[in-house]
Amino acid sequence: MKTSKNSLLSAATSLVHKQAPSASAIESSRNVHSMPACVERIVAFSRGMPFKRVTRSILSALLLLCGATAVETRAADLLMLQISESAQRYRIEASFLVDASLAVVHALLTDYEQLPKLSPSILESEVIKAPVPTQANARVRTRIRACVLIHCQTLQRVEDVQVGPRRLVAVIVPEQSDLAAGRTEWLLTPLQDSVRVDYRAQLEPGFQLFPLLGPALMKAGLERELRTLLGQLQARAASMWP
Repeated sequence: MKTSKNSLLSAATSLVHKQAPSASAIESSRNVHSMPACVERIVAFSRGMPFKRVTRSILSALLLLCGATAVETRAADLLMLQISESAQRYRIEASFLVDASLAVVHALLTDYEQLPKLSPSILESEVIKAPVPTQANARVRTRIRACVLIHCQTLQRVEDVQVGPRRLVAVIVPEQSDLAAGRTEWLLTPLQDSVRVDYRAQLEPGFQLFPLLGPALMKAGLERELRTLLGQLQARAASMWP
């Protein structure tokens, strides 16, 4: 049985309302034209599946995710965000503005022990000693709570971080991490009253969840996490910037 986009969206919205989500999420899910990317993801997830297999929990979670994303977008001046996947390798590219000085943004990104304040998924963060000398300025270990729908894992990530005045690069140390590989780069460009941040990341988790929906759900989770981080970065910067 094939289901059209409109009928699928209508059914999904109906299911979400039956579960009484928050008022903000309901409002975001009603205005489907404000979140076309989320709607397209929901339809793409379900294409080719019997409708009875598109469970209430999955549809509800996806629509609530779209609603939450719509709210978080307003927290930061996001210029561009793209997430792609190929062979279980994910690439994230984003550009955004932070209303603060270069010194404030740089300080927040390099305050490693306070990283949990930038992301609720980071449970702990600390600087550790590398077993052998490296060219990195610091080796940072974080414990991360990663969730896709109702499935959550606590992962360890160890990164070697190289710090410059306007550029930060963090590379995952695979033998000490629960992730196979990864690299993150932050480019900071001071403007008149703000800082432009160009974020580039590559991630290879090394594990797969939900073979049918995994990549799409992972991309949605990465997007939500990044938007949350941007909002927290802006909020903390505002508290430090007169």
